Amino acid sequence: MRYFIILILITFIIAIINAEEKQYVSDIIFKGNSNFSDDELRSIVLLKSPTFFYRSEFNPKRLNRDKINLESFYKSKGFLEVHILSEYFSISEKYNQINFVINEGRQYRLKYLDITGNKLLSEKQIRDHLNVKISKYYNPGHLRNQLKSLKREYLKQGKINIAIMDEVNIEGDNVTVRINIAEGITFFVREIYITGLEFVKEKYILRELLFHNQEKYNIDKIDKSRSRIFDSGLFSSVEITPKLIENEIGLVDIEVKIREYKSSSIEANFGFKEMLNSQDNITETGLEASGRWKMGNIFNTSSNMSALIK
Repeated sequence: MRYFIILILITFIIAIINAEEKQYVSDIIFKGNSNFSDDELRSIVLLKSPTFFYRSEFNPKRLNRDKINLESFYKSKGFLEVHILSEYFSISEKYNQINFVINEGRQYRLKYLDITGNKLLSEKQIRDHLNVKISKYYNPGHLRNQLKSLKREYLKQGKINIAIMDEVNIEGDNVTVRINIAEGITFFVREIYITGLEFVKEKYILRELLFHNQEKYNIDKIDKSRSRIFDSGLFSSVEITPKLIENEIGLVDIEVKIREYKSSSIEANFGFKEMLNSQDNITETGLEASGRWKMGNIFNTSSNMSALIK
């Protein structure tokens, strides 16, 4: 009991020291923003001005994070050359005023989008997938994300060697973008092999696979198979990797590399618990211990068993 009280006192003292060291935000001021209101920009930053019920804790790292968030917001609205200076001034022992000085620059608009090299997907399919609007502000982050998503669409269709490049040209405040696509040939799965097995039988991995020999390579089926194998609870890691065998005729082997959990493990937990003294009918603080013994891969199957000990 005495040691428990000492532990509480130490924790309380540390909490007081940390509280004294904390710094808070007194106010956030935006300068130079003509296209967006202060309220719009305040909704972007995570640091907040104080309210009756809330104080926003301040540190330079959080300020820099908010500066990056503001720059990303402006660039998503076509202000590609935006520059933001973040400053803070101590106005009392615990409070700091934050200033964001913004040089917005010009806003760029997408004038033209050109697509070349596509055969498997039509131009309309690609434009619908990219979801960019002509004559609207140019958002490079959105286009970059949509191109990654477009590449995945090709990987679902067996195009392992797909290459997508974008060329951006700026004239005045207009942007023209050209998307160059090199689809490559379609790949099919030749063989599937599993490595890393020691105790678990191969059939417990094969039954979770959503792809098969002679089937067109599909990145979605690869990823879902990886999740299914990992969710079985038998393995600490699962990797599924394509190995190109014949580039010219489009054949690929798939390696399923796994790492098994240890066949058994012991877990222990310790803590304090309120316990009733039956003799004096009073509550005392005592030490509680519990343990769990887990045995996996029973008889080299996917079954496992655990026992809780208190």
